[in-house]
Amino acid sequence: MNTSVTNRQLLDVANRLAKFLNDTSGDEYFSSYSDFRERANLSISRTCLWCADVWSSDYFHLHHLAKEGEKLLAAIELFSNALGASQAQLPGTILQAKEELQLIVEQANSTQLPKAENGRPKSYRSRYLAAVIANCYFDKFQRWPDKTKSGKAPHQYVTCVEDICTILDPRKERASSDSCTEFLKKPWQTWGVKEIPRLKNM
Repeated sequence: MNTSVTNRQLLDVANRLAKFLNDTSGDEYFSSYSDFRERANLSISRTCLWCADVWSSDYFHLHHLAKEGEKLLAAIELFSNALGASQAQLPGTILQAKEELQLIVEQANSTQLPKAENGRPKSYRSRYLAAVIANCYFDKFQRWPDKTKSGKAPHQYVTCVEDICTILDPRKERASSDSCTEFLKKPWQTWGVKEIPRLKNM
């Protein structure tokens, strides 16, 4: 688990999940972090850790890094041409930077993440978080959250995702309503599915 997420945040996430799952109508189902560790079932514990890992992971930043890396690679090429130097004559630090940038770009371009619909900006973290939280719901009720008559995600699901995003970091971008609605159009199981990216061991 990424240490940038505090015990207090994990406790708040766990309490918000308990409310979403109708385990409680209040805000403090777990009274302390030690209480959470002792009483939380596997599903809530696992969901809390996945939420923390998803929100902290650089995995969802790879496409932005690739875009910036491509700009730097182009700048290095221009620099090389301006010097009139061959690749072998470039300073070692520049060659090393170029090799590392190429690896970043290749890794990001080989990563397959779901594409946002209607050309909306991609908010990968909240979309993945919406999937993780829906899977926690599925663990308890053996069904996905019910869509509204208009095909949208239900309010209690959206607000749960929004609240957990806020608990983890209110400054990061998110699109909770769109993320939840997109997931319910084509839900998938997160636990133990090989094609879903494994972020890191927790």
